Amino acid sequence: AWALEPSDPGFLAESDGIIVINGRHVRVTGNTISGGFDGIWMCDEKGYCAGNTVTDNFIGLLLCRVAEGTFVISGADAFANQPGTAWLVHRNTAHDNDWGIQATDGSHDNVLLNNEATGNHVYDCELTGDTLRYGFFVPGCFDNLVVQGGHTSLAVKDCGANNTIRGNVTLVDTNLDPCY
Repeated sequence: AWALEPSDPGFLAESDGIIVINGRHVRVTGNTISGGFDGIWMCDEKGYCAGNTVTDNFIGLLLCRVAEGTFVISGADAFANQPGTAWLVHRNTAHDNDWGIQATDGSHDNVLLNNEATGNHVYDCELTGDTLRYGFFVPGCFDNLVVQGGHTSLAVKDCGANNTIRGNVTLVDTNLDPCY
């Protein structure tokens, strides 16, 4: 609904699937989310995200931090105390999103394990560096681990710091496609 023209009766300024703002040891499993802005947005620490399918979203799976002023819930500003930290994100399917998987905004120490992310329009998986792409400064991600075993078509753009990528993946050449 967010991608429709504002004059369309079905238009929504933002429509999200699941957002974990503050919640440690959260389990997000077995969901199918399609057509949202963010499919699954993971903040805080030590969560588990597995067996989900995200399609036709702006970002399918997002490790980030909900900033102050983003959401008001029950009259109060709802924001994350910390970015996605020490999440295990595995066996998810992300296809036909703009970004399949993205780690940004200081997300760190996450493990992205055997996710199927194909046919995404910008990148299947992006680990961002410092960026102004959202209209304000967002720090890059760091110390994340991406491991691919069974799903070998994953294209990964790594602009973060000290991330480790293992397995049969295609790395985006940041000399030809610079980080921003």
